[in-house]
Amino acid sequence: MNTFIKNNNTQTYNNMRFDDAEDGIAARIGENLRGLRKQAGVTQSQFAAFMNISVPQYRKYETGQDIPRYHSVCRWSLITGIPAYLLVANTPYVDMLPEKLVSWKLLPFYGPIAQQTDTSFFALLELIRSVCHKSTLLIQPKTDICMDKYSMDEATTELENQLYTSIAQALREFRRIHGYSQEVMAEKLGLSINTYRNYENIEQDKRFSFLLEIRFFACFSKHLTALAPHLIFSQIRKRQINRLVMLAETFITAPLDEYQAYCRLFKSVSHIAGKNDAYIF
Repeated sequence: MNTFIKNNNTQTYNNMRFDDAEDGIAARIGENLRGLRKQAGVTQSQFAAFMNISVPQYRKYETGQDIPRYHSVCRWSLITGIPAYLLVANTPYVDMLPEKLVSWKLLPFYGPIAQQTDTSFFALLELIRSVCHKSTLLIQPKTDICMDKYSMDEATTELENQLYTSIAQALREFRRIHGYSQEVMAEKLGLSINTYRNYENIEQDKRFSFLLEIRFFACFSKHLTALAPHLIFSQIRKRQINRLVMLAETFITAPLDEYQAYCRLFKSVSHIAGKNDAYIF
């Protein structure tokens, strides 16, 4: 777990002050969002739809005028398969990013990996084996990569209606387990006590920015949604990440010709799936 220290009455992370770490962070998140969108070859309108917001509001995110709300980022990540923490690439929080999953070479695979049904994904594994030049490719189907129990519609509806109340309850339980007061939590997260209390207030359903998720992970090495594993979003996203972890090394270390073959394979999979699935991009 990362250790916090006090420095001139400002919370720090790994000897880095929050106010220093977050100087210009809205612009950097916007740059990363724009870069991911362009690399994926989609429009602002499509990314706005994935976040369930208007195009003008989305443009504020790309231009650094605002920071996305947490539920919008969760919805975007769920649909595109892109890990939310890539939005803090090129910021002082970069060391929070899991090295194994941070590579632009993975971008063509996020969506198809995230959106495949279990049957289709296991069939896709067999196709990957046929392309891979390694005779000892270690890709074994596991139960923790299966996710057909819930639908994407169920997950996105839950994010809109239950995410913040679930996290409010989870924050209370997290404090109880660790013996923290609200004042201590506010201090650790660099918030005023009133702001933190609002986040724990179930009745208020306070919608906070993605920045709170970043601070919480920096402080406790946990995602906020990890505090609420019962959420459909948490369960589906965990399985999406498990699928990606399974295949990441194969894609990143592949020779150029093999990598290009994977890209063609996944592009064809996305095209076929997209005819019947509004979430495929």
